[in-house]
Amino acid sequence: MAVPGGEVLALVTNEGKSRIAEMLAIGKSFKVDTFRLGDGGFDPNDPTIALTPDPNATDVYGTPGGVLTKDIDSVTFQTPTCPVFVCIAEKGEGTGPIGSLALMGTIVYSPIPGDPEIGLKFVFAISTRPMVIKTTADRFVFNVGILF
Repeated sequence: MAVPGGEVLALVTNEGKSRIAEMLAIGKSFKVDTFRLGDGGFDPNDPTIALTPDPNATDVYGTPGGVLTKDIDSVTFQTPTCPVFVCIAEKGEGTGPIGSLALMGTIVYSPIPGDPEIGLKFVFAISTRPMVIKTTADRFVFNVGILF
């Protein structure tokens, strides 16, 4: 039986792009360290159709905060410039309808003394898919690449 989840291509959000530009300009940096699953991201009238990811997204689709937020399990590189984030939702985690996945970034360094953004989380990249139901017996493994 195939492992549910599979290959995912996530669109880097406008905030993700702004944070990259800020990193290049002043050195404030972040790490993509968690993922979030959402119970929306598909057409509510036809759940076999994924919505187009919105580059202005500030959360996953559906319930605010999603149905699961968890640390990324590992990162591999398809090429030297293409990270692939491995995100695993274990049995019993994030059950119910799943239609979106967000890679979350966390601000980890700032050259600005006392910067209140240290520790701030933001949606770095977002993806959508047709609805799939995750039961308590399912383990989903997502291999998430990013698209600029």
